[in-house]
Amino acid sequence: MVELEEPYCGDISCWSTCFRESGYVIKLKSNLFFKIFYKMITFSNIETENIKEVKPKFYEVLDDVLKTGVDMKRMKSILNREREKVYFFLNLLLIFFLIVFE
Repeated sequence: MVELEEPYCGDISCWSTCFRESGYVIKLKSNLFFKIFYKMITFSNIETENIKEVKPKFYEVLDDVLKTGVDMKRMKSILNREREKVYFFLNLLLIFFLIVFE
């Protein structure tokens, strides 16, 4: 989606979380716990003319990955790039706190 010859968006982010809700069933006199999972994928910097094409293209790319497998060299490169982003923002945060609380 981002690193295609004709990219559909500038960035993709995703997150998931799980909430545990308890429910009491009188008939069984026991506590039951229900896990609710939320998953969200966000596409950023999409050109207006591509908005309707993002969802089908996303599933097409996922289908292609399922058929061909994950390119582990490329995955390593992407993870290294994301790690560098995290280090960069941690350094900015550290500098901010050093300036503010000096």
